[in-house]
Amino acid sequence: MHPPAPAGQPAPVSVEFGRDGRDFEVDVEGRLIFNDGMMILSAARAGLGMAQLFEPIAREDVRAGRLVEVLGDYQPPFPGFYIYYPARKQLPTKLRVFVDFMREQM
Repeated sequence: MHPPAPAGQPAPVSVEFGRDGRDFEVDVEGRLIFNDGMMILSAARAGLGMAQLFEPIAREDVRAGRLVEVLGDYQPPFPGFYIYYPARKQLPTKLRVFVDFMREQM
């Protein structure tokens, strides 16, 4: 929990890291805070700061030399995504298709 930021100032954000089986958080401050991977990628491409992204999102930019991986040894393990939905025998078709798709991707 962070104390409220002064008026007009961005609040610090905790970034998760891990190394040698130990997880830890580092509070970072900045003018730009996003919760959308593509916006984060665009900001990193524009040189506006460092970005913590899922590898598939940044893969092509790293391969092309537009972005450089740093702190790769400090990325925490990612156990995967979890989907929670109501326990019903008859799920709506759209939800069933989505769940099946996500299972295939994992």
